Amino acid sequence: MANVCRSRTAPWKAAEVTFLLSLSLPVAALLLAEESKQGLQKEVERLTQLLAKRKLVERAKGLLQERFECSEEEAYLYLRRASRRRRTPMPDLAQQIIQGTEIDLAEPARHAG
Repeated sequence: MANVCRSRTAPWKAAEVTFLLSLSLPVAALLLAEESKQGLQKEVERLTQLLAKRKLVERAKGLLQERFECSEEEAYLYLRRASRRRRTPMPDLAQQIIQGTEIDLAEPARHAG
């Protein structure tokens, strides 16, 4: 929306009014684009963090598979159960496994439900 104020009492010509009103659309579009850009940047940051966490879990699963000679699903289930038991988020537990922090890593139960 454009608010056009006159500095003189003479009426505006139709071409002048049209020109002034046409300026309001690009300005509004620029303002909306800036808001949208900021929202997109936040979304990119959120997704980047989510991907980083997922990569940690995947890497820890690979290490568990190698260490215990188990399947990917068994390694994932182990991580999930250990995360619940310790009340630790899976990415944090995965980071500890990757860093080799001394944590109790009992062999994953192969047939546990």
